[in-house]
Amino acid sequence: LDAFRVQHADKLGFHGVTIVAGGRTERWQSVQKALETVRDNCTHVAVHDAARPLASPSLIDRLFEAARHFEAVIPGLPLNGTLKRVASNNQVPQQERDPIDAILGPTRPPAPGYRVVETVDRTGVVEAQTPQIFALPLLRRAYGLIGSRKNATMTDDAGLVEALGQPVYVIDGEAMNFKITRPGDLKIAEACQKMFESKRVERLGRKRRFADKDDE
Repeated sequence: LDAFRVQHADKLGFHGVTIVAGGRTERWQSVQKALETVRDNCTHVAVHDAARPLASPSLIDRLFEAARHFEAVIPGLPLNGTLKRVASNNQVPQQERDPIDAILGPTRPPAPGYRVVETVDRTGVVEAQTPQIFALPLLRRAYGLIGSRKNATMTDDAGLVEALGQPVYVIDGEAMNFKITRPGDLKIAEACQKMFESKRVERLGRKRRFADKDDE
């Protein structure tokens, strides 16, 4: 934490950011520590995953507009693919010994497979995204339940609010607001960022050209 402050505190402080120590093992621990620093005169709290760096300003604006009407609102996207529930244990297919392996060396072993248990109905199912915005008293009340073992396994803050029996509302998310989980996701995010930057430079260039013509 001290090393992070030395490297980033000045830049983040310029933007009004307060650096808070994170949790040890679970994401909710980090959110809980951050909640303790939120001033009581704040009305709402937005919780965002750093692993979703491409959330657009328009998405954030739409979420806060929805938060005028709902105490808990999150972005979400309908699922397009077919969902399969699989068994937790994998099966490795038996590999027959090929005599040519003695000459060329052993081939790559077959990939393990997971037996499909069922096809999951995706009707009414969405993939939750962040930022997730909550009225401050509601989120604090939800975190008051975090001591139970069941709630400690929640993977997002909306799940804690749902555990209170409070409604959570979903607005349309964005496909570009994906979560960087695997190395391939990072490559896609970097490519998208370059595309966004290129378009931004192009827009600035057009504005400059038109401004020069106005000067004439």
